[in-house]
Amino acid sequence: ARGDSVTAMLSRDFDYSDRFTVVSSTSAPASSGAINYPLFTKLGVDGIVQASVLASGWLRVALHDVGTKKVRNTKDFPLPTPALSPAWRLAVHGVADGIEE
Repeated sequence: ARGDSVTAMLSRDFDYSDRFTVVSSTSAPASSGAINYPLFTKLGVDGIVQASVLASGWLRVALHDVGTKKVRNTKDFPLPTPALSPAWRLAVHGVADGIEE
């Protein structure tokens, strides 16, 4: 699915970065719905990148500050069609670069 691919690609890009330490999805709870900030605090997480593929095909990214328990920033990114194409994958890598900035 597109959402699973986006999550995997962003996680891999962040893991290769020297700015992030990615918490494995096996130790972090799924964040559909309300963010459980106290649990993420216990896991030592400073921030959460929450990405959602919109019905339009765009990608909405919300950056959560765990310390303040608030969304720090939200931005929508266009993704080309078809999903999972080379251009789509390149655009997702570009989103990871944008988040890192």
